[in-house]
Amino acid sequence: MLYTIKAGGGTFRTGGSTDTGNELGARASHTVATQAEMVVSTIGATIMSWTVGGVDLIDGYLDETELRTFAGHRSAILVPWSNRIRNGVWDDAGVLRKVVDAGNHDPESLHGLVYDAEFTVAQLSDSRIELVYQLEASAGYPYALAVSVTYELSASGLTMRLSVKNLADKPAPIGLGWHPYFFRAEEDLPNRLRATSQNMENRAVDQRAGEWNLGASYYVLTDDDVIPLDEPFAEFYGFADGIPDECDASLVDVNRNIDFPVRGGRLKMCADFATTPLGIGTWHVFAGQNLERGALESVAVEPCTAMADALNRLREHMLVEPGQAQEMTVNLEYVPEN
Repeated sequence: MLYTIKAGGGTFRTGGSTDTGNELGARASHTVATQAEMVVSTIGATIMSWTVGGVDLIDGYLDETELRTFAGHRSAILVPWSNRIRNGVWDDAGVLRKVVDAGNHDPESLHGLVYDAEFTVAQLSDSRIELVYQLEASAGYPYALAVSVTYELSASGLTMRLSVKNLADKPAPIGLGWHPYFFRAEEDLPNRLRATSQNMENRAVDQRAGEWNLGASYYVLTDDDVIPLDEPFAEFYGFADGIPDECDASLVDVNRNIDFPVRGGRLKMCADFATTPLGIGTWHVFAGQNLERGALESVAVEPCTAMADALNRLREHMLVEPGQAQEMTVNLEYVPEN
């Protein structure tokens, strides 16, 4: 099911199946003057699009038929881990557990267990939607979780709140992430942006030059399967020649506030995750080079509470007590160019 939310206007239930030939399925026939709009699917609590002042910012799935392929994990909610687990096996306090990802197709168990789940709408208003899902315990992940995803729209901003409560009777390792793609600025086609880092003497970002203010001190070295090496951290000095077309990198020791060029302006992005020790709190940047549709037309900027393979490396820093919740809030603010 798709829901359309319009800032300053109405909230519309947009119908059931999207296999109707329309771009986003059956829409409400009447219109409301508005500054912003988002479309959210109950499948995976996935945001399909976000538009401000007529400018499309999130490069989501065209419809729920494409969403069900999960190609590229566009705007996926990542619970209870993000990115990959080596060989799909993790050490749960001495017990080796074999997991599969939600789509059951990746040997490294990509992006958790809920991105294909059918969520239920718990709250709905003119500018806000909350979707919930209960993940049952399984052999590969023996902890039941209550997952809540809330999107709240304003005239120029979007807030995503992800809360995951441990329903088990013992501490559960829980990692969170979000996988939105943002349309590149026109001057970034092909991609030739420069990205700064905290190691570049904190110099001012030249926004007119289209720089990415990423604010990270280290990046994570990985093998060919994008699994972190045994000694994974290397100093990050930015991308001197632009974000590489093959970029698929996690940045750590990060600033929680970043900003970067997008279609028609800049996007300010803030995540409230912890940032220590190294590997906890990451911005994962993926250039979208192998997307089946629209390769290199958008960039995934993924806030995650832990790096890839964290269940094997940082489990003790991810533990949530019974009845408690792991939470992450991400605020987006679009600033159109003058």
